[in-house]
Amino acid sequence: MVPADAGAPSPLAGPPIDLLDVAALGLEPGGGQERAGHVAFEPLLLGGHSYGVPSGRSAVQLRASAPPGGLHVHLIADVLLTGPCWRCLEQTAVEVPVETHTYHEYSAPDGDDLSSDYVADDAIAVARWLRDSVAEAMPQTILCRADCAGLCGGCGADLNTASCSCPPPAPDARWGPLAELAERMREPGADD
Repeated sequence: MVPADAGAPSPLAGPPIDLLDVAALGLEPGGGQERAGHVAFEPLLLGGHSYGVPSGRSAVQLRASAPPGGLHVHLIADVLLTGPCWRCLEQTAVEVPVETHTYHEYSAPDGDDLSSDYVADDAIAVARWLRDSVAEAMPQTILCRADCAGLCGGCGADLNTASCSCPPPAPDARWGPLAELAERMREPGADD
């Protein structure tokens, strides 16, 4: 979640800032600026399923400062992604909080640790930066609810809403020798 004092913008407040011109910030050396706006959010594809923002745009807040010879930018956003539950495939939503920083040293060569992947030609690629940050911040699993029962592996029934009459799965034959050993150990006199 965005801290209460961060002043995160309301959804789609402010202008579109998919690509923000650094010169438009009017940064003086040692100075700083804040911008609130919204960016296009291209859906993420995970496991063949699409996860996106319902409106296609997400609200963001940027704080930029100009240390000597460089640019430091702080990005804050709460992104509401929608897509299928990983167990039952029903549509669900998950909030992904993002708070990240990037630094760009103007004299650093491309690919250098001090050269940001999101700053080029005096512009900040805010939409691409947000999408990459959301991909890194996503939860390990996306579920419609914590106790989602998923789908039956036999008939595909949604086990959250109905039970199925499929027989239990047959035991894996690879466990047969271990089952035989366990049975022999249960027999009287097996401890000898």
